[in-house]
Amino acid sequence: MKIKIDIKYLKFITLGFVLFTIIGTISHELGHIIVAKSLGYETALYYGSMNYYPKGYLDDKDVIAFKNLTKDYVNIEFKSNSVWNHLPLTFLLVLLHYLIDDFKNAIKYLKTFMKSIDKSENDYYKHVILYFSLLKNKKSHSIIRKKIPSEILLDFSDANTLFSDVGIPNCPNCESCDLFDDCITKNKINFIIRVMNKSKTNIINQNYFKKYKTNI
Repeated sequence: MKIKIDIKYLKFITLGFVLFTIIGTISHELGHIIVAKSLGYETALYYGSMNYYPKGYLDDKDVIAFKNLTKDYVNIEFKSNSVWNHLPLTFLLVLLHYLIDDFKNAIKYLKTFMKSIDKSENDYYKHVILYFSLLKNKKSHSIIRKKIPSEILLDFSDANTLFSDVGIPNCPNCESCDLFDDCITKNKINFIIRVMNKSKTNIINQNYFKKYKTNI
């Protein structure tokens, strides 16, 4: 039996499949957005996913400042399965405000983070909020040790411990970076360096093109 493939129809079927996959995916996410909007959340749409935030979150000055910082300084690409591709911005804002002893904002962003992951009643996070509140009110270490579980005190003992589960970029020192295996930016940089080195050793003689010159 001889099977004949009609290339014309195959092209239409392939194009239609790709087109309707895109439409279907975005329509699915738009459904989530409609529900989130109806509940009073702000939303952001990406291909294949969406995020929702409390009202006013996207206009928050700290959020805008941090986005500008990450755009200009931490513009790094990671593998699709890297935790950094799924890390909520509020999570980083909590840790950064904690590190600069701005406990009021650390509490604010932690509450937003808890809502975004549907963990508003999580016992661990509620104790972290209590810990931040005690620090904000300058309570003694003895009082803090009585009220806060040792697990939380250990987790917030230093900056390295804070980021132990996610790692932090150490650009441009790739070899000592916790995210070395997740990062794909280094491969692009190495490719550019190889091209530049090749261009140095294989210089094109511009006189070669003179014979192709035409009068315009």
